[in-house]
Amino acid sequence: MKRHRSLISAYLKLAMVLAVGVVTATARADAPAVEEDWFVLLNGEDRIGYMHTTEATAENGDITTNQTTKLVMARGGTRLEIEVTQGFVESAQGEPIRASSSMSMGGLPMVTEVEFGEKAMKVSSGQAGRMQTTMKRPIEGDWLPPAAMGRYVEQQLEAGAETIQVSTVDIASGLQAVDMTMQVRGPEDVEVYGKVVPAIAWDATVSAMPGITMREYVDAEGKSIKSTIDLMPGMSITVLQADKALALSELTPAEMMAQTFVVPSRPIDRPRELVRASYKLSTKDGSPLPFLPDRHGQNFQPDGELTVVVDHVEQGLFPDENYLAASPILNHQDPAIQAWLEPLKRARLAGGPEAVAEFLRQEVHRKVQTKDLSVGFATASDVARTKQGDCTEHAVLLAALLRGAGIPSRCVSGLVYADQFAGHEGIFGYHMWTQAWIEVDPAPGGPAVQSGQWVDFDATLPGGVRFDATHIALSVSDMNEGLVGNDMAALLPLLGNLEIEVVETVYEKD
Repeated sequence: MKRHRSLISAYLKLAMVLAVGVVTATARADAPAVEEDWFVLLNGEDRIGYMHTTEATAENGDITTNQTTKLVMARGGTRLEIEVTQGFVESAQGEPIRASSSMSMGGLPMVTEVEFGEKAMKVSSGQAGRMQTTMKRPIEGDWLPPAAMGRYVEQQLEAGAETIQVSTVDIASGLQAVDMTMQVRGPEDVEVYGKVVPAIAWDATVSAMPGITMREYVDAEGKSIKSTIDLMPGMSITVLQADKALALSELTPAEMMAQTFVVPSRPIDRPRELVRASYKLSTKDGSPLPFLPDRHGQNFQPDGELTVVVDHVEQGLFPDENYLAASPILNHQDPAIQAWLEPLKRARLAGGPEAVAEFLRQEVHRKVQTKDLSVGFATASDVARTKQGDCTEHAVLLAALLRGAGIPSRCVSGLVYADQFAGHEGIFGYHMWTQAWIEVDPAPGGPAVQSGQWVDFDATLPGGVRFDATHIALSVSDMNEGLVGNDMAALLPLLGNLEIEVVETVYEKD
């Protein structure tokens, strides 16, 4: 049994690009035999992708598990192909040896390679051969690699367990353990393409996808036959066991982005001029809201009351070095990104870090000329070369440029109001923008403490409009974990499930 990490991983990547692969991997050359499975991915009647998984055991007992996933979808009428590759090598005793992943969401693949050691692990990440290598502490907790996890689940089923708990690692989603809980529901016949198959049903939850439950049907060995997950209203993804010919037949991309739009209680006039706004947030299904960001221009109350103020003053201590780091997504040491900083060096700006941040925001807006939805998520290095993308590409490039200029930065995932977008009017759509840490000089006679505040900069906005109060922050991230970190995964329960009441709007001249 070996397929559960694969299914969870695929769902996680899919959910992250909704508001926004092919997994290709090769078994070890010395593996004498390969066990493989094919699956189709369905959204209703639409075939939106496939998965191919293999497991091979070498003569020395090492087990190699590979996963290939391809997803196609439409975003505002634009076809997007997602490719995710994952491979894992472990010993016969279940000790991790090495792992790899490659993820492409319409741009260059983002590659991560990990070599596990007893006291440290070697992590290499990058694109197009431009790799960064660091030594990191081992992943915390007791977790199992894919094949060992499969054996454990099979043993638990044979023992008649009603609840199975296990931790594993999904390299593409971050270098941390993911907790899985399976509640066994018992024997149940399931239909797969007109054929009735005896199965065991269970409901699975994953710590990386809070509030979401997957129903899965497996055979006596715990091998997946069918699974279904409701990612949001109107979008239920089913994974069915299939043969190779069916899995590789023509795919039908379904329009998914529009299902995440939120129509507020009333339209907002002149949204780009809004300097203060109050909203009431709630969920359609009555579930509790996650705790949203509650500082630096946004005040959030547990009852859903939320206020956004553009020019808010709230000082804090200087952030840690993570917000200046050259990460795989925000690699400001890349020569292509350094080239973008040349105009800044020639500009001789007056006004300090805030003027620098605004200069870079306008540079990104002006130079990213192909503004479309064909890229799901690209790194700053990719955008610096292609000059193409939507809000996520603008956000990560600006964040990298800010770090290259010595200004701490992070990215914000949330919502923004649009008069018109992708054929829809008066909606809040999922969005990403950038925050820069702007230092404030110590008060005369006060302690010499380095302080400042996070200030919002949206590189998708034209002219001198850096931000407005229709931006609702749902999570913030230093973007050092990977494309799909815990900060972004926290948004999953809100997709298609959010309601917004516009309570108050204040404009600059009011």
